Amino acid sequence: MNKAFVALLASLLLFCLSGLSQGPEKLLTNWAVKSPIEKAYLHTDRENYIAGEMVWFKAYLSSNFYPDTISTTLYVELVNESSKILDRKIIPVFWGAARGQLDIPDSLSSGNYIIRAYSATMLNHTADFVFKRNVFIYGKNNKTGTSTPAAGMIRLEFFPEGGTLVNEVTNAVAFKATNENGLPVTIYGSLYNGSNSFYHSIATIMAWA
Repeated sequence: MNKAFVALLASLLLFCLSGLSQGPEKLLTNWAVKSPIEKAYLHTDRENYIAGEMVWFKAYLSSNFYPDTISTTLYVELVNESSKILDRKIIPVFWGAARGQLDIPDSLSSGNYIIRAYSATMLNHTADFVFKRNVFIYGKNNKTGTSTPAAGMIRLEFFPEGGTLVNEVTNAVAFKATNENGLPVTIYGSLYNGSNSFYHSIATIMAWA
């Protein structure tokens, strides 16, 4: 009787341990099904504009590496560096794609501005999932103290694979280097870690048709 009771107790213990080991995985799977992560990307016609012009764009929404079918509305905004909204458009989404334009006020001064895009579902996650792109706008009425792109200025943009960097995991990160006119340039540089120790060298790849 004692042996049978011990065997039954051991079987129940193994069953409980097996259930506990699968619990977190099932919880994550259920959460991913109920709360899929959406990502948005905007392709704009240019990177530099003049105040009074329009920004034409096409947007792509994806979820689990497929065209997104969750959201039917996309919010696209032009904001300044203080996060003040200068123009907002609410665009319908069809099969993971949308297109439209932003109106640049002709009263803006020269400087850097931000285009951001998001759906209502993206706001359920961290701000990292909101699409952001920097653009430079040449103002018609420059204010004293505003800056314009200096000759020889190089702009670097980084594009992590998947949209975000993952800690303690090898990440592939593409980058783009352009001059003050938005044209590609050749650069050579180095990466350093938080301790200011050399990590890796980087260089652009120039491809001409």
